[in-house]
Amino acid sequence: MRFFAQLLNNEKYFTLTSSSAADLYRILNGENSTLQAKESDRLSPFMLMGVGPYDLAANETIKIVLAEAVAGISLSEAMKGLVSQSKLPQGEDLLIESIERAQALYANQYAMRYLPPPAPRLEIIPVPENQSITLNWEAVDEGYLDPLSGEDDFNEYRIYRSSISYIGPFELLRSIRPSRVTDKSRYYDTEKRKWVMEDKSISLGAGYFYAVTSIDKSNRESGKTNRNQTPVYAIREPAANALNVRVFPNPFRITSGFPVSGAENSIVWTNLPAECTVRIYTSNGELIRTLQHNSTVSGEETWDQLTDARQRPAPGIYFWTVASPVGNAQGTLLIIK
Repeated sequence: MRFFAQLLNNEKYFTLTSSSAADLYRILNGENSTLQAKESDRLSPFMLMGVGPYDLAANETIKIVLAEAVAGISLSEAMKGLVSQSKLPQGEDLLIESIERAQALYANQYAMRYLPPPAPRLEIIPVPENQSITLNWEAVDEGYLDPLSGEDDFNEYRIYRSSISYIGPFELLRSIRPSRVTDKSRYYDTEKRKWVMEDKSISLGAGYFYAVTSIDKSNRESGKTNRNQTPVYAIREPAANALNVRVFPNPFRITSGFPVSGAENSIVWTNLPAECTVRIYTSNGELIRTLQHNSTVSGEETWDQLTDARQRPAPGIYFWTVASPVGNAQGTLLIIK
């Protein structure tokens, strides 16, 4: 995998006009590893997913590019070299199958035989004080009708999680079926009209990727098009300095705050150094709250939106500063009620 990733960056060396046949052979058999990524480098695969259908004007053309990784081979197996070559035909067969399906779709003028329900728009919020990560999404199931059959065939949501990459591998955390009374009462927020699931089965300090799909009654599943591309942490370790301090949610809205009981008013500073002081000011420069952060475990500090005088602040623009032995930071915070 490391070799082929570097091929994209070093393709100029892989031609007989720029390299001799002997040089190419030494690269391919691993004798020359100068173009390969270092063991410490992290490979970040990417994937573009088209979600249609789209309308094309007369005589307009599109270009379809297919690329599929070899299926069934883990990174540890792939690094064994020729031992894993016997598994390559499986990946080749899947690639051929994908091309044939694309050709059939083109020949049918892109008329779909079926359409799964759309994946919901997903919001992922870490909740440090609960040591959890909360997922919430608007109800795709409400009023959904299959665009081809006109029937209400929505069945369930499936929640997936990966601790490795946004392309997986994913594990199925839970299935939520709107027609089940127990699921409706446990996971549906009637006030916000959103589905909410709190993931407490996480390891602190680990980053996670999530996706929520929609399933119809024929078990046709939407794509994982709402995945987060950067990992989400419930609690981050303290930062080495104050260069990347962030605050969330910002802006804070009652309707988009933490959808978790007991954390509705929480505002969190993250990427904090182990020892620092967070101060919050009004737009007039009045100091209303001082938070002392002293932790060798967590880089987060939570404000419950109470001033030092135990008053709830009014909507508006607020300023904040972070002072620490390893640097300072400042920024603004908008509170919207």
